[in-house]
Amino acid sequence: MRATFTIVKRNILNYVYDPSSVFFSFLSVFILVGVYALFLGTFQAQAVQDAVGDIDGVGWLVNSWLIAGLLTVSSFTVPLSILSNMVIDLEKKVFDDFLVAPIKRSSIVFGYLLSAILIGVGMTTLAFFLGEMAIVFGSGGAWLSLTSHLYVFGWIMLANLTLGALSFFIISFVTSTASVNAINSIIGTLIGFLAGIYVPFAAFSETVANIFKFNPAAHIVVGLRALIMEPALDDVFKGAPAVVKETYSENYGVVMEWFGTTFSQGAIALYLAGLTLLFLAVSIVRLNAFKR
Repeated sequence: MRATFTIVKRNILNYVYDPSSVFFSFLSVFILVGVYALFLGTFQAQAVQDAVGDIDGVGWLVNSWLIAGLLTVSSFTVPLSILSNMVIDLEKKVFDDFLVAPIKRSSIVFGYLLSAILIGVGMTTLAFFLGEMAIVFGSGGAWLSLTSHLYVFGWIMLANLTLGALSFFIISFVTSTASVNAINSIIGTLIGFLAGIYVPFAAFSETVANIFKFNPAAHIVVGLRALIMEPALDDVFKGAPAVVKETYSENYGVVMEWFGTTFSQGAIALYLAGLTLLFLAVSIVRLNAFKR
């Protein structure tokens, strides 16, 4: 156990003191913000205004939608970036120092996994508070309640645990730095589509949308949107027919409809917990790949 926490401390310090590592782990977040500012935000705001008119809360609503997407992206890219260092350390023979020590190799690997999850939770939580401040002071929104904050933090932890386990599973198949860089680039590019951020799933056929929704990012972003957007949704659609709010929620992924069934927050959480256990179980089998 002590060896695991020593590796966790080492990886956290390496991440904090390496600005390039922080930047590249959030690169896809910066790209998403840029795409949203140039294209997506305008389209969504126009769609809402067409439905309810030009009211002040529209900016609050669409920016809350963006924040939920950003938190989902960072919950994937940050743990993936930290776990990528495991392969880099293998290639650079840093692992040799660990392997000659009288500790279990599984403790070494899980030290990387725990550090990835902790750093992911920390950075995603920081991104949430910065995003909420931007909504309150920049978009005229309101602070979430204490209960909502606790729920959001719970979702952030679940998101990083699930996507950290998935990242570990992915990295277990990678054996070179070049491959790590390629994987990070591919994931950073695809995450916006996997989470239904660049293109809402409602834009696809039902069959394609159902296939996309197997991935955990699609469920995580829905859980976060439902919490972060709730006050803005109530404010913007308070004078509109209930069907208008329901249509918006369905079209922009505020609710999870999958194979004709609407999933509750609890059902989504159970699905994510099941995926986490599955990825961890398969990854444990893959540990032999690191026994060199």
